[in-house]
Amino acid sequence: MELTLNIYEKGKVKKTYKAESYFLSTGVCEDVLEITENNNLIEMFLNNDFDNQLKTGVEVMRTISKLNPKLKPIMKEVFVGVTDEELRQTDVKEYVSCLKNIILYVVEELFDIKGKKK
Repeated sequence: MELTLNIYEKGKVKKTYKAESYFLSTGVCEDVLEITENNNLIEMFLNNDFDNQLKTGVEVMRTISKLNPKLKPIMKEVFVGVTDEELRQTDVKEYVSCLKNIILYVVEELFDIKGKKK
């Protein structure tokens, strides 16, 4: 799965990070499980109900702000070379989309969901 994270300056794409395949360390997997433990992110993502449950930008920003200390290292491991400042210059929808795909990837890998579908 390819992930793309654009960095913006004055509304225009300044830089693009891509991750086609990525290795997630045990620590990142633990962080993903920890951030999803006390909220319903995984359920929203699995049910494709994220937009319905977090309708306003304020709610999205509260969730991102609350979880950001754990999210940044995850994003920095997937998008090698991205800096904290660059992460502040991303589009929140793209950031959430990448995060969603990373979380679902971790869940699939840990619980071998793809393998069980075959």
